[in-house]
Amino acid sequence: MKNKQMTLNIYLALFALLTCTATALRTAASFTSLNSYGYYSGALAPVSGYLMAIGTLLLFSYAVVYRADKKKKASFGGPLTYVPGVPLAICLVLLGITFFEKEAASSVGRLGFPILALLSIAGALYFLFAALHEHKLSDLRAIFSMACTLFLILYAAYLYFDTALPLNAHTKIADQVAYVFAAVFFLFETRISLGRESWPLYTACGFAAASLCAYSSIPSLLVYFANGSVISNSIEETLVTLFLFAYIFSRTVLSLLLKGESATPLMLAFREDASARKEEVASHGPLPFEPQPQAELLEAEETSEEINEADAQAAPEAAEETSEAEADKINEIEAETSHAQEDNNEENSGN
Repeated sequence: MKNKQMTLNIYLALFALLTCTATALRTAASFTSLNSYGYYSGALAPVSGYLMAIGTLLLFSYAVVYRADKKKKASFGGPLTYVPGVPLAICLVLLGITFFEKEAASSVGRLGFPILALLSIAGALYFLFAALHEHKLSDLRAIFSMACTLFLILYAAYLYFDTALPLNAHTKIADQVAYVFAAVFFLFETRISLGRESWPLYTACGFAAASLCAYSSIPSLLVYFANGSVISNSIEETLVTLFLFAYIFSRTVLSLLLKGESATPLMLAFREDASARKEEVASHGPLPFEPQPQAELLEAEETSEEINEADAQAAPEAAEETSEAEADKINEIEAETSHAQEDNNEENSGN
């Protein structure tokens, strides 16, 4: 247990060190070496990028180290869910409104903008539903969670094809990777709603997604507050990414605090059934007989065996006596029959 806690502390320290160092380096590069096309000059930004890539792989090793984690009792309630979830839902609604505005301002109708807008609102409903409905198994929660996952994937694709920045702009790539990992995290949230959770992968993906969302959003937000420049696609996107970091991080911490179940659901069902049966027997009063001592039971068994042996020995003798009696009776019947026939013959001859 101590070794497991020590390993967990190492992962938490790795997450904090990775996130803070890489985010600080990218923030410094955003203030000193970022041009208007989304490219960084100098060594700070590449170092932070390599650090995030290596750190993400190390964080995903959590799923291998803790692959045998016990099944946990999922929980969607508490401040760790609704405190970051409610502002995230509001920001998703605002982002959806921007897509409706882009569709209205576009001279050529594009189906992608309304789809993204509707999915962002559906994703907002997921976070509101999670804050108000604490039951784990819920098909409705799973549907909204899938809508949120689909929105994040499509938004990453939208960022890729958006012409506001070059395809390989550093800021665009950072946002895309953050949204892809966030989508994978919410895919595991969907599995929880369906009762097919995988806690090691859930926690590992939560570590990686939270770190990437912080790496993407915090520098962008600091630059916006400092000089009013938007280095991401929009300020609404930056807020969504920031609250995604808060939500995913809080949910990951919550998954570490959950207690494991020591028995499988089938074993728990057997235990409940046995307990109910015990209560039912107790409610009918004491048993109608008193249990016999062990010595008396053994004596009764020996007596029963002796009786069986005596019966087995007497059975052949009884069978022989029965056969002899039957044979004598048959002979008597035949003799009487023969005498009666002779008498009849004598009467016939006299006549």
